[in-house]
Amino acid sequence: MSGARQPWTDAEMLRALALRDAGMSAARIAARIGRTRKAVLRLFERIEAELAQSEAVAVLALCLALGAAPALALADTARIMGSSVTLRATDRPGALAEVEFVNDPSNGSGDDGLYLLAHGGLEIDARFRWNADGDDDRIEVLPPPGITCDPDCTLTVPEGSSGMLWLIDLNRVGM
Repeated sequence: MSGARQPWTDAEMLRALALRDAGMSAARIAARIGRTRKAVLRLFERIEAELAQSEAVAVLALCLALGAAPALALADTARIMGSSVTLRATDRPGALAEVEFVNDPSNGSGDDGLYLLAHGGLEIDARFRWNADGDDDRIEVLPPPGITCDPDCTLTVPEGSSGMLWLIDLNRVGM
């Protein structure tokens, strides 16, 4: 096992999934394919998130095709130490939902990573990066296909502050 991260090949991913489906533990899979247990678990989490996102996009597309917007009543929040990223309903015209990033100085580089948020049939990933520009923390929102962000999908927020972006359905705005 090398110290540097190597991208997974399609063949490796398929082999890992086949071994998992055969009942093998993540530790045994890792030993067999030359990866760490943590890398194998992250792969499985990423695949599950992508599958869930595909299902959410299908539900959203069906709702939109039927002329009904999915109900966004409450919110989903990812906690990153004292910081938070929240996906919730919005009253902004033309927007499906809003994402708020509240940046608290308690997080660190160990919190960098991808956080899944799901709400009302809509799923997004928010990639957190500590000290992204040498001081402020950043999230990059990764919406499903056909959805974009306004003003854009990146929020760089100073410590102790918050920022907001909105998710826009490109089909509704004719793009």
